[in-house]
Amino acid sequence: MEIDEIRKNIDEVDEKLAELLTKRLELVARASLAKLSRNMPITDEKREAQVISLWVERLAKHGVPAHTIAGFVRMLIKMSKGVQAKLLSAGGARGKHICFIGYSWAAKALAKAFAEQGYRVVIAETGTEPRGTDTSTKICDYVVIADLERFINIVRRDAFARNLAGKIVMDILPDKKHAFSVLSKEARSIGFYYVSSYPVIDPLTPPFGERVLVIPSGEERTAVDDVMRLWMSVGMEPIITSLDEYEKNLAYLREVLRSALLFYALNLCGGDALPGNGIDMASIGRVLGASGNLENVCSTINSVTEDNKHLQSLKHHFLGFMMEVFAFLGENICYSS
Repeated sequence: MEIDEIRKNIDEVDEKLAELLTKRLELVARASLAKLSRNMPITDEKREAQVISLWVERLAKHGVPAHTIAGFVRMLIKMSKGVQAKLLSAGGARGKHICFIGYSWAAKALAKAFAEQGYRVVIAETGTEPRGTDTSTKICDYVVIADLERFINIVRRDAFARNLAGKIVMDILPDKKHAFSVLSKEARSIGFYYVSSYPVIDPLTPPFGERVLVIPSGEERTAVDDVMRLWMSVGMEPIITSLDEYEKNLAYLREVLRSALLFYALNLCGGDALPGNGIDMASIGRVLGASGNLENVCSTINSVTEDNKHLQSLKHHFLGFMMEVFAFLGENICYSS
């Protein structure tokens, strides 16, 4: 059989797969309505594990590696959860303006996700001079803070403060304790609704289908509900938690990751490469997100290190160890009380 004919057959199979995927997403939509009527969350970890196990069982006998199958199915599940979240958002608030103050990698990913769903995204200037911020916040319905220092520098300007009054302000910063203290105080002083959020995302994949932690600051329920619908409208699953629970999880992760790096340094280098600094709290979300991508990049790592025995040795030590760490994290971390 000629290559062109083989490729034509592959295209025909892909078309059938696309039809089946469409049918699967239609069933997912029906499942989301059933969950809503039963007040069930979008994520069902027991069901997800069952689905992954079934796929592994079906394909492993054909020689497909289990970690490859699991990575594919996780992406499929992520897509399904994103579809469910969008349906449950009842359309969100598409067409409204969202202003980002600061432009971190997370802000960039979220701004793109909101723009793709029909929101009007405004990026306030990220330089040292706060030009354009007054106008940006005046026309916006939601304000997302990705740079607390910049916010603090400009919040005392009367025009900026007046524009925030009555609006919903969120931060997406990992250091919640400090941000919560500062922004709760400013909310009371200026009169905006503050609902903290933390998107559990990584720089390598879109936010669609991922979780976002929502931490109310004592605001009225309508503001929290509005934020929940906002996140769901871009296919993210909001999980309400408390500041205390969030801090406990971060402290837990910090100790686990520090211990993991310590063990890895001792195991690989005999202690010569022990990390001198603490874990950067802002990187924890990226590390967690990377766990889902680690399996997907293994083939690339294999090809890059194929002819280098030193890199081969490092790869085997590091990938094997980190797989164990990520599996441990996945089994032990929780997001809500």
